[in-house]
Parts: sequence; structure tokens; C-alpha cells
Amino acid sequence: MRPWLNSISRLRYFNMEQLLKKFFALLDKGVAKNGRAIVRVLQSVHGRWLMRIIFFLFRESVKQYDYSDFSAISFKFALQRALRFIVDNKIEGSYYEFGLFEGNSFLMALEESKKLSVQGYTLHCNGFDSFEGHPEPIGPLDESLSPGGVNKWRKGQYYCDYSKFVGRLDENNIAPDSYSLYEGFYNHTLTPDLQKQMNKAAIVHAACDLYSSTREVLEFIKPLLQQGTIVMFNSFYYGLGNPHVGESAALQEFLENNKDIQFIDYYNYSHMGKVFIVNKALS
Repeated sequence: MRPWLNSISRLRYFNMEQLLKKFFALLDKGVAKNGRAIVRVLQSVHGRWLMRIIFFLFRESVKQYDYSDFSAISFKFALQRALRFIVDNKIEGSYYEFGLFEGNSFLMALEESKKLSVQGYTLHCNGFDSFEGHPEPIGPLDESLSPGGVNKWRKGQYYCDYSKFVGRLDENNIAPDSYSLYEGFYNHTLTPDLQKQMNKAAIVHAACDLYSSTREVLEFIKPLLQQGTIVMFNSFYYGLGNPHVGESAALQEFLENNKDIQFIDYYNYSHMGKVFIVNKALS
């Protein structure tokens, strides 16, 4: 490898996403001020070498990119888009997340809500999890079969210790009064009494995976839904495209039983997630 390429390759250990963002931001400003001159530079010999270097940096950064990075970044962008929607439309309410695991997405929601508080917008975050992993899958509707015919979901999957979870929030300087946690399986925690104590939902993130768990969540949030509530499903497209299993099946059943509520298709995120806007104009 040429010496200069060897030096550039070391840059891949920096935050390539931020580096590329800054470059393209500068490029946008340059084009806005003097577009023709920028185009001439890029078409020159030096400009072509510059584009090769940029492509090399991008290619090297992709090599370092794993599945968890992709899912996390994709969810963050999806969440930021949802937050912008509720803020611009002045939708008041709380954030609800069902299925916390180790707290990646919940922590993102808390950090983003902290930014909103500076703008005078309050978004209390509520998290629900058994902290024992998935319950026992019940029947074929809970299945998400792999090509080998093995169900992806199993009892105890995505287990996380409660104290470890809270410790992670503390380590990230999350104020205890900015969130509420509800420990236990949904059939025990999602009670009518708790339902009456809850604020309206601004954003709901359902990371339940299973049909049975998603069905319980949808019934719980039904009276909390309002015009414009954003509902995010983390595993909507699992099941090899079969819409009659998992989260997708639970939503279809919910909408069939509640004709006064519509879920308007909004956007997809990651490789399995889907986002809807709630329309209650029919009620």
C-alpha cells in the first residue's frame, strides 16, 4: 500500500460518519456559493483524486460497520424523525417502550428527550420489560421461522438484569425523575388500574417480537392513543414476510376489532422496523 494510503487507512478508527457529514456539509456550502467552480475542481485531476480518497474512507468505514451499529443508527434516525413530528405538531404526551433488553433504544429516547427539554418540551419515558427475557412463545402466531424451520424466538431470550439496566442509565447521567420502569410480564403489569394512571401516548415503541405480547401491548395503549400518536414496531417484518405472525398479525387483529382507529403507514427503519401515525378522526 502507498504510504499516503496507509496513513488514510488509520482514519477509519475515527468516527467516519461525522467526518463524512462534515465534508458534505462543507461541500454543500461551497456549491451554494460558487457551484460552477466546485464542479470544475471535482472534474480536475486533483478533484478526481479527492473523490477517490473519500470513496476509500467510506469503504473502509463500512468494513467496520456491523449489524448492531446499523440497527442502532437506523433506530436513532427513526426516533429523531418521530420526535420532530410530535414537536412540530404540538402533540403532548409520554414515550412508551415495551421490550427494553439492555436499554439501547430506551437510552436513546431519554437522551433525545433531554435535548427537547431545553426547548421547553417535556417527554417522560416509560419502559416495560419482564427483565426475564421473552415469555414462552404460544402457538404458531408467535413463531418467526428461519429458512431452516426453527423459531427465532425462545423463552428467556433478551434477558437483562434489572439492576444492571438501571445502573447503565445512572452511568449515562439520566435523571431518575425522567423515566419510569415497570418490571414484570405484560399479563401482570399492564393492568386497567395502571392504564388509568398513564398520560396520553406521544410515541410508542413496541419491541415485543411475539404476537401474544404485542396484542397485550396494543390493548393496553388503546385508550392512550390520540390523533397523531407515533407507533414504532421493531420486528414488524420478521416471519419471512408472513404478515400473519408476530407484531404484524397482532396489529391486523387490533385494527379489525377497532374500526374507529387507523394506523397510517409512515416509514420503515432498520431492516425489520415500521412506523405508523395514529388516526382517530373516525372515532
